[in-house]
Amino acid sequence: MKFTDFALLGIAGLALATTDCNEELKFKAENKPKLVEVRKKCDRKIEDLCKAEFRALLDTIAYAEGTNNHYNIMFGGRTFSDYSAHPTKTREMSRRGIRFGRRNRSTAAGRYQFLARTYHDLKRKGLFEDFSAEEQDEAALYLIKRKRKVSEQMLEIAIKRKNFDPVWYQLSKEWASLPHPKTGRSRYRKQKSVKKEILNQQYLTFYQEHKLMGY
Repeated sequence: MKFTDFALLGIAGLALATTDCNEELKFKAENKPKLVEVRKKCDRKIEDLCKAEFRALLDTIAYAEGTNNHYNIMFGGRTFSDYSAHPTKTREMSRRGIRFGRRNRSTAAGRYQFLARTYHDLKRKGLFEDFSAEEQDEAALYLIKRKRKVSEQMLEIAIKRKNFDPVWYQLSKEWASLPHPKTGRSRYRKQKSVKKEILNQQYLTFYQEHKLMGY
């Protein structure tokens, strides 16, 4: 898998007068945190990645989690570089997680913000040979289909009716950013969720994009 790095902050429009300034700026640019973006291709080993319904759902979850196409995001926006395991294992994140608020911590990492306990649970089930983009996609699909019972048929009905309440009802148990369709809030205390109306529209947009690409 080839990864393409994108700098978090760009440097443009600066008129540099001396070579020293150029060198200093170059050093700073080269040492900025990097985002890694992966353009997922259809992987026949993971059949559901070849279906627009599931590709759009993965994109929507990543949108809600705030990671979009980036697979190396830790909770809070920091990045990791070692894909051999979850960053709590590679020590790029504290085993206790990243603090937020006074007493809260999170170990969420990756495109789908896997908690360390979820990572270890799935690893015991035979997933996560490493923490690469492909492994993250496969693990997310396992949670969607096997654990939370969201089927291709359920997605097809949701698309036809433009009503994704049954989908969010199931997946909000797994992802805090997805709302309970009745309350409109996250099932998890002190966690914010995205409005279902926004998620519905995002899903349909992603779905149409993937259909146009031939999935």
